[in-house]
Amino acid sequence: MVEVINKVPMTVGEILGKSIKFAFKNVPWIIPVCFLDYLLVFSLAQLVGNDISNAMSFFLFNSCFFPGMIAAVLGERFCGCNITWYQGVKKSMKKLIPLILLNLAIALMLFAGVLMLLIPGIIVMCATACAVPVMMLEDLRPMEACERSWNLTEKNRFRIFALFCLSLLTILVGTLLSLIVIAKVSGSNPLYMFGFIGLILMPFCQLLGPAINTLLFFDLRIRKEPVTVE
Repeated sequence: MVEVINKVPMTVGEILGKSIKFAFKNVPWIIPVCFLDYLLVFSLAQLVGNDISNAMSFFLFNSCFFPGMIAAVLGERFCGCNITWYQGVKKSMKKLIPLILLNLAIALMLFAGVLMLLIPGIIVMCATACAVPVMMLEDLRPMEACERSWNLTEKNRFRIFALFCLSLLTILVGTLLSLIVIAKVSGSNPLYMFGFIGLILMPFCQLLGPAINTLLFFDLRIRKEPVTVE
């Protein structure tokens, strides 16, 4: 990956704003992938006939493949490299097994943290926020990516938690406003429109979360490992 040269640190608002802009701009690219994801889930449900297939396909695509693809595309573009979504898909598919192992390790740590009265789980969530971008952009193995993310996020975890809370609030407010506006325009009950809004917002949310983590990774690198050229 190209070095991050002459970049300035970003505020929480700037990270969220850039991530929202990226998500809106690239939703058309992600919709076909989401459609294939939904089609796979439906097909597995029909073939297997239980909820395990749904859970597994959701984990593989939404927790592993999507974040890897988005980290690859946004990360390279942030460094000035012109990478296509097709190239991002290829990069994520090549690392699918390591991504699965990484996310399983994070899930186990989160589960253990939640069992210990929630706060350790929040710490783990913030500490591993950069693990996927690290793996995709620095080509590290799963445990190395976790360790690298843990070190990068040290002394910044309260700020990371604030960023996550702000992004969640943004999604909730956006969903509520969308329901109200569509209900006013169409005259339908907002409850009937909730599923429709969910289908529209799903691709956006699948872009937003990994985009935030990727920009957060760069922000922490800029703060802790600045590289400048005079």
